[in-house]
Amino acid sequence: MKNIFDYIEENKDKSFKSFKFNEIDASILATAAYFKFENLKVPFAKFKDLTERMKEKLLADISERPLKEKLLNYMVNSKRFGNILFSNTLNIFSKEECTQFFGIVFKISFRQSVISFRGTDNTLLGWKENLELSYRETGAQKAANKFLKGALALGRFRKFYIVGHSKGGLLAATAYSSASKKQLKRIIKCYDFDGPGINSKDIVENENIIKLVPTEALVGIIYDEGNYEIVNAEGKMFEQHSLFNWDINLKDSEFIRTEERTVNSLIFEGTLNDWVSKLSPEELKETIDTIADMIDRPLDTFVSDLDITKGEIILKFLKNKKVTISKRKRLFNNLMALSKAFKENKKLFKQK
Repeated sequence: MKNIFDYIEENKDKSFKSFKFNEIDASILATAAYFKFENLKVPFAKFKDLTERMKEKLLADISERPLKEKLLNYMVNSKRFGNILFSNTLNIFSKEECTQFFGIVFKISFRQSVISFRGTDNTLLGWKENLELSYRETGAQKAANKFLKGALALGRFRKFYIVGHSKGGLLAATAYSSASKKQLKRIIKCYDFDGPGINSKDIVENENIIKLVPTEALVGIIYDEGNYEIVNAEGKMFEQHSLFNWDINLKDSEFIRTEERTVNSLIFEGTLNDWVSKLSPEELKETIDTIADMIDRPLDTFVSDLDITKGEIILKFLKNKKVTISKRKRLFNNLMALSKAFKENKKLFKQK
C-alpha cells in the first residue's frame, strides 16, 4: 500500500506551480486542519519555519498523534508543503450553543489558497454536535458558511479549494453550496473526505464537489444518496475513516478507486438510516441529550480521557435526576428499535 507519506516523499521537491494541486494534496491539508493552530500565538507562518516548541503545541491533545506528528515533520521538511503559509484561523468552542468549529486558510501559491475545515475533535462537545447533525443545522455549519465568505474577501483575484475530512467534509460541502454564483467562479474544487450526508439537504449536486469514501465506510454514507466515489483502504470498520489508511496510485497522484463497499458498511448504513427515519427531530434530540446526561461529564472533557465504565453508565442511567423515568423508558425503546434495525439489515445483506 502506498499512502500519503509515500506521496510526500515522492513529490517533496515539487512546487505547486510545477506540479498542480490534486486530491492527495487536498487530503493532506484536510488532515492538517486537526493540528492545534489555535495554540500558536502567531497570526500566520510557514510550515518550514515552525520551531520544535510550536510543533509540540500543534500536536497537543490530538488524536492519532504518532501519525499526525510524522505528517507534520514530513510537511515541515518538504519544499512542497514547507512553503505553505497558514493564516486566518477561526476556532469556536461553545458549550452554550454546542458548537465545535475550526477553519484555516492555507496559501499554496501566489494566486491559490485552500480553505480547510476540521472534523470532530476529541471532546464530548464535538461528538455531541456530531450527533445533533441528525436533526438540526449546527453552529459549525453556519460558521463554515460565514468563514468561506470571509476568506473569499481576502483578495478578489485569489482562487480557492475547499477541503475537509469527516464533519469537516460536510462543512466543506455545505459552505460550497452556500456560495453565490459569483463566488463559485473563484472556487476551483471542493473535496469532501468521508463526510456524513446527515442534514445535508442544502448541498447541491455539482461536479466540483468531489466526495470520497472508503470501502468499509461508516461515516460518509450516513444519509447520503450515493453521490460519492469509493476508494481502497486498509484496516477494518472505523480504521478506514483515517486518511492515513487510504491507498494511493503514486503514478497518477490519486486514490485508488473501486466499485463496491463492504457488507459491513451496507449493514451499518441500512441500520442507522432505518432507525433515524423512524424518529422525529424531537425524539432524536431527547435521545442524544439523555445519553449526554447519562455520561455526566463536562462537554470539554476529552473522549480519550473518559474514565467511566459500562457499569457506571448504567448506574447514572438509573440514578441521574435529569433522566426521568419516562425518558429512560423512551431511550430504552429507541435503543431496542436500533437493535431491531441492525438485526433486520444484517439478515437482509447476508442473504444477498
